[in-house]
Amino acid sequence: MGILTIIGLLAGLYVYSRITKGQSWYEKLVVAVFLAAAASCYSVLSWFGGGIMFNTMLPGWMVLTYTWFYMTLMMSFVLLLVTDATGMLMRWVNPRWQRRGREERRRAMRRLYLWLLPAAGLLCGWGMYSALSAPHVREVEVPVAHLKKSFRIALLSDLHVDAIKNEHFLEEIVQLTNEQKPDLIVITGDFADGRVEDRLPQMQSLRELRAPLGVYAVAGNHEYYSGYREWRRGIRSLGIRLLDNEHVRLSGVGCSLAGVTDPAAAYFHMERPNLRKALSGIPSGSPVVLLAHQPKFAHRAAASGRVALQLSGHTHGGLVRGLDLVIAALNGGFVHGLYSLDRMKLYVSPGTSLWTLVPLRLGIRGEITVLKLIPSGEDAA
Repeated sequence: MGILTIIGLLAGLYVYSRITKGQSWYEKLVVAVFLAAAASCYSVLSWFGGGIMFNTMLPGWMVLTYTWFYMTLMMSFVLLLVTDATGMLMRWVNPRWQRRGREERRRAMRRLYLWLLPAAGLLCGWGMYSALSAPHVREVEVPVAHLKKSFRIALLSDLHVDAIKNEHFLEEIVQLTNEQKPDLIVITGDFADGRVEDRLPQMQSLRELRAPLGVYAVAGNHEYYSGYREWRRGIRSLGIRLLDNEHVRLSGVGCSLAGVTDPAAAYFHMERPNLRKALSGIPSGSPVVLLAHQPKFAHRAAASGRVALQLSGHTHGGLVRGLDLVIAALNGGFVHGLYSLDRMKLYVSPGTSLWTLVPLRLGIRGEITVLKLIPSGEDAA
């Protein structure tokens, strides 16, 4: 949490220096207190929440309030940067703006600055509402070579069950998923935040997921942060089979489903992702669908020449339009949607839910993805 506090303090200093010019000492004090509280909110949550980064045990309203403060600060910082850059550009290219008196320009900018903080707060409030709303259903068709028959996969990812996204939220997701009548359901990691004994009781509705070919999953990085051995037992108790560098044959469709562990396993001295082991025993030429929490694993999967389709999550879709370009750069060039890598396809889910410590979506919705796999050359039904 220390790095987030440092970033917040630096952003807060910039915001303070821009929006308090010409203001009274009282107004400056109010702004300073707000910005200092916002910058330190994650540290406060960590101190009083017992490791809040991955174990959201504080009341949901408290976590949301504090994270709203922090995101309002960061949104104000971004809006100010854009405003200042726009002002500099106008002085260079707009003669009328340049001819206006310096003091008049300053007054105009001050009026604009005064609106930026409340505007950022409203924008973050809307983004949080969007992030915590029910996901929509997106259907995607993917041609797969050597597939015997078409079938439908429901993809869930990044559920992040916690004090806010509790059993009622999850029940809605389960019901919506079952309504799609998929042949197969897969979950690409980050089930929950916290200890198994705290979160598993909230996740019992996952037992109700129904698909003829079964319900399978791989672990995400968050499962390792809070004890993967315990989470592996807990998830399997829900009737979900975890694929730890292994595969299963999907009878009747001529396809195998494989899964690899998450790179976070290395930090906890557990089994790292092993594609060769996961694919061992699959006949050559047989199509493979691979589950891997992090999409950057796709480069390795495509290079193997064995995988037809990789399904991933982890990026949360980039959270905000514009920011998704940065998130893509940190994840091998992938952030959300369907990609082609030579003969392999990759689909990156923007997440079915969202991590509560960054509960913000602007222009990128959460989703339940229904992928229809069809034999290459088959007309869409």
